[in-house]
Amino acid sequence: MKKAFRHHKNSSEGCTASSSYLLLFYAVECGLKSVYLHDKRLNTTDDISDTALRQSHDLSKWAKALRLPVSMTGANTSFHLNRDRQQLWEIRSAHEAWRYGVGIDQKDEIQLINWLKQIAQWIEVNIQYAS
Repeated sequence: MKKAFRHHKNSSEGCTASSSYLLLFYAVECGLKSVYLHDKRLNTTDDISDTALRQSHDLSKWAKALRLPVSMTGANTSFHLNRDRQQLWEIRSAHEAWRYGVGIDQKDEIQLINWLKQIAQWIEVNIQYAS
């Protein structure tokens, strides 16, 4: 998970396109899971007893499970799609929008990217880079 975090994060930098946002999303997901595994002294995600958490792409849920500061866990991570501004989507669906090229409202997308970058910075500080 640590390697995946670093690889996806590094690959996402220097570009502003949905593919880079997708990589950043996956970097943050891997990073949060890595910190969680380390904190709980677990070896793999299969060892996580909370099935709902283990199978979740809900990065807000992972951030709350790790007790990140309220400034991060309380952030608005929901978004609208360009094609349907009525329905509000949760962060767990952002990776699918980016993966399939579905446009996210620009203002909401900027907010999501900034949140992901903030979480990635927290991970950088808190992840254990032991070999």
